[in-house]
Amino acid sequence: MFPAPNIKIMIYEDLLQDRVRYLAEIFDFPDVGNQVRPPSLNQRIAGTKALPPTLRRVFYKHLAPLLRRPLILNAWRATKLCMGLKRIHPTAGEAKAKYPAMTGEDRRRLQNAWRDGNAKLFDVLDRQLEEWCG
Repeated sequence: MFPAPNIKIMIYEDLLQDRVRYLAEIFDFPDVGNQVRPPSLNQRIAGTKALPPTLRRVFYKHLAPLLRRPLILNAWRATKLCMGLKRIHPTAGEAKAKYPAMTGEDRRRLQNAWRDGNAKLFDVLDRQLEEWCG
């Protein structure tokens, strides 16, 4: 449907390995320029997701609607501007979602289910992703 030069396939593991290079590749592909660096590149977005569930529910249901009112929102923006604030809390050590580890049986089942599709993708990419193969 689209010619190969107009398609860019990006691998998530590459993003985890080197965010700056990954982003440069994305911007370089449509000739935007690989020197583009968004100011939020190394910032956590939506840090409130790391709040405990009860506190998160109170924040989103009751406090957030109040904070979005124009008077409060403008006051907050002015405070941030005057004080040079970027964020309320640091991102280091924030809680992360905890998922149960994938069992070896589940991993093998998924690898078998995706084996043919992955083989085709590896041919297109001219690259083998060992962590996808097991």
